Amino acid sequence: MRKIQDRIVAGVIAGLGANLVKQAIERSAVMTGISKRTAVPQAAGFFLPKRKVNKPLGDVLGVLADNSIAAGLGVFESYLFTFTGSDHPVIKGMAIGHLTWTASYGVLAKLGASSVKPKDPPTQLVSWLAHTAFGISKGLILRAITDPRVFRPHYRSLGEPIDPTFEEVEQQFDQESVEVNSDLPTYH
Repeated sequence: MRKIQDRIVAGVIAGLGANLVKQAIERSAVMTGISKRTAVPQAAGFFLPKRKVNKPLGDVLGVLADNSIAAGLGVFESYLFTFTGSDHPVIKGMAIGHLTWTASYGVLAKLGASSVKPKDPPTQLVSWLAHTAFGISKGLILRAITDPRVFRPHYRSLGEPIDPTFEEVEQQFDQESVEVNSDLPTYH
């Protein structure tokens, strides 16, 4: 299978794919009565007053906003992989998922950015777990669908690496062994 060679496209796809996982967890929790709402009303609350959030157009806006945020976070993680490498996608993804949850449901909600503020602990816990799954899924999807060469850092913007990569050491070793072997006499 050919892998994606564009970090923005790969990030958008990974973010949207991971958002399906997040939404499935949140919807399951609402359907079983564990949670009172999903992230969709919270996302709609960034743009609408509370009285308009649960209307049909509010739901549409909430889905669009939630998916737009997820796509943007996928692109952010794609660039994070470029700067830090694509190793440990679970840990990096989980960290971004937790950061997102803390920023949107903690900081921004407390600052009044959203008109919807879930207050019950079970809904908050489900949201935290869903954002954890979102982050993990995003990291794994991103690494699975993207050509690894996309995540090679561009040292012009980052500075030269301190330690050579394994491939650079291997290449240098191969060159040195050719030089050493060329000094040996050949017998035919």
